[in-house]
Formats: sequence, C-alpha cells, structure tokens
Amino acid sequence: MGHGSFGEQLMWLLPFGYLGIVSWGFWIVRKLLAATSRPVRNDYRTTTTVVVPSFHEDPDVLLRCLKTWVRQGPSRIIIVLDVADVEAQQRIEALRIPTVDVVMFRHRGKRSALGVGIRMVDTELIVFVDSDTAWEDGTLEAVQMPFIDPAVGAVSTRQNVYLPKSSVWRRVADWIIDLRCTDYAPAMGRFGGVICASGRTAAYRTSVIQPCVEDLEHEMFFGRECVAGDDGRMTWLVLSQGFRVAHQDSARALSMFPGVREAAGALEP
Repeated sequence: MGHGSFGEQLMWLLPFGYLGIVSWGFWIVRKLLAATSRPVRNDYRTTTTVVVPSFHEDPDVLLRCLKTWVRQGPSRIIIVLDVADVEAQQRIEALRIPTVDVVMFRHRGKRSALGVGIRMVDTELIVFVDSDTAWEDGTLEAVQMPFIDPAVGAVSTRQNVYLPKSSVWRRVADWIIDLRCTDYAPAMGRFGGVICASGRTAAYRTSVIQPCVEDLEHEMFFGRECVAGDDGRMTWLVLSQGFRVAHQDSARALSMFPGVREAAGALEP
C-alpha cells in the first residue's frame, strides 16, 4: 500500500518533471543561440529617415535625444508633435537644422502619429525612434548593416535605460530590458524571427512597411481600433510578408524611464 501510494505520487509528479525538462531545454537552446549570435558588420549604407512620434514630451529630453540623432547624419528626421507641443516646436525650429522637419498633428494615439511620418518618407529605410530615446555613437550605421540582405525587412536594436543607477526603479527596468536584448532577441534574430522589434529604436525597409500603413493605423480587436502595441503590429506585418526581422546588438539606444515618484504621478487620475 505504501509502495502504491509512493508510485501514485511519482506518477502525479512525472508531468511536472517533463515540463521542467522541456522548459530548461528551451532555456539552454536560447542561451546557446544568443551566446553565439554576432552583429552583422559590413559597409552597407543607404538613405534613412528617422520618424519620431512625440506626444507632450519634455522638450529638454526631446532636444537632448535629437542631438544624438542629428550627429549620426540621417538623410532626414521627421518629428510628429501634438498640436499642443508648441514649446517643443519653437525650440526645434530655432535650431534651423535643414534635415529636421517638424509636423504639428492632433494625435489620436501613437499609431496615428506614426502613420503621418511613414507617409512622408521617401528614403530606403525608416528608423522609428521614441521621443525619449537617445542613440549611442554608431547606432545609425550599425542598424543599416543587416539590410544588405534583401530578405531582411526590419532590424531590432540593443536597448538600455538612460542613467540606470539613478534609481532602483530604473535599475529594475534596465535589467528587464537587458535580459530581452541579450537573450530573447539575439536568439530569435539568428533565424530572422524577432517577434517584436521594440519601437524605442527599430529600422524598417520602407518598401515593406509603407504599403501597410493603413493596416497599422486601423488594426481592429473586438470591434475597436488598437491604439497600443504598434511595434508588435509592425513587426508582424513584416513577418507576414515573408521578410526576416533581424537583431543588431551593435546598434544601441538609451531610453529615459521615469523614477518611482514620476511613475506614480503618471498613474494618478
């Protein structure tokens, strides 16, 4: 009876043992793929437009980030501001940078602003950047390199938090982002199957994403238009056409994350 009871317990636990083996097996494979992944390096360069949707961004943050984009010499930068962001408009236009265009638009969610920018692009590549995201030197060059392969439709980048040691909140956020960019994204990128090229900074082949702009703007879920998840949607639109989505670890971006008090304040009604 005792043996039977132990045997029954063992049989009951067996599925969890199998689940553990499968789970750890996937983890090991993912780690190996990520560890052996290397950035693409070549001399491929082409025309690029940086599209930045910006909704009530702190002008100081936006201009700090703008300097890092301009410094790397894209063909054009399009910043889509909300109509209320007059201070940001005035400060950007006062810089008189010929490659920077400011568009004033009544935002109806990030996707609507992205659509405005996408339609204005006439370069081979579009690089989408969040308004609080700065680039490390060499990011624009690095993100172009995988596009030497005509099968690549989009490229994700390595991302971290700006000034992560300034708060515990930012340390945690940096750890979470770093885990994705050193593990999941490189592993999936080995097969051109990154499932979400984070919108903080990601590059797309214009000829692939521009014809799909209405599918981005008017994605429906249970009868309602989606307003979030734009980067996942754009990635899926690329993959659904049979193109690869690569990961380029040498293209690095730093995003501003709020501190604990700022984050709490943002949640207040």
